Amino acid sequence: MNSISSIGSFQNKWEVNKEIDLNQNQLDKTNSELMADQLNQKLKAEKRATKNQLGQSDFLKLLVTQLQFQDPLKPMENKEFIAQMAQFSALEVSTKMNTNIESLVSSSKANESYNFLGKRVHYMDHSTSEVKSGVVDSITNDNNNVILHIGNDKITAKEITKVEL
Repeated sequence: MNSISSIGSFQNKWEVNKEIDLNQNQLDKTNSELMADQLNQKLKAEKRATKNQLGQSDFLKLLVTQLQFQDPLKPMENKEFIAQMAQFSALEVSTKMNTNIESLVSSSKANESYNFLGKRVHYMDHSTSEVKSGVVDSITNDNNNVILHIGNDKITAKEITKVEL
């Protein structure tokens, strides 16, 4: 009888320890989720210029937060860590590619606008709602916006309705 009660006592202790482990894991998970939520709220509060996108520094903050609050007895799997690092690398490549594409588009707009130099163009004057025309005298670039100068008027290529030689 003594051995049966000690087995029952051992089983009860094992179940209690298992329950404590489950509660601790849930608490760790809740802490991680709470920290991620707080970081997310902070990022939203910063009113990011590029909405709905996380930057490289944001990704690193999330990764560091995740590493800080992980269970030391059950660290992140190598596969998960490698996958997150691969995502970070992909994000970096994507960011560089986006910058290069923006530069290419800006350069392309400028090159297309140079074709208007010395040509007579017709365009809509938005202040008077009348069609005007004139010869493109010069072209300037203002914050990646190509501006065509026709006499005293400044227009964009989008406003041109007709081009003559």
